[in-house]
Amino acid sequence: MKKRKKFKIKYILIIALIIYLVSMFIKQEMKANELQSQIEKKEQEKESLNKYIEDNTKKAEYLDKIVLADDPMKYIESLDNDEQIKEYKNILEYIENIAREELFMVKPNEIIYIDKNKLNNIFKENP
Repeated sequence: MKKRKKFKIKYILIIALIIYLVSMFIKQEMKANELQSQIEKKEQEKESLNKYIEDNTKKAEYLDKIVLADDPMKYIESLDNDEQIKEYKNILEYIENIAREELFMVKPNEIIYIDKNKLNNIFKENP
């Protein structure tokens, strides 16, 4: 009778060990899949940031050419390609956008209306 109990206890322990090992394997597989998806997401972010850097590098190169030119107007007149002229206009719009939105600059004689009730208004009075 004792032999039979020992025999059953051994099987129960072996089955419990197998169940534990299988559950650990499944958890590790789930964690590996989660980490793989995070890696793919980070790779996509990296690609988009590299594209952003490349685009801004091109804009910076054009800005350097214009700003560092002895006579910027001559440089602008020397643009013979419609694509270059279009790129130049895009750069001017980009500069204007930064000046307006980040530096809060305005054109001469331009009137700015500020909505004090707007939630994200940086000019909102503190109560």
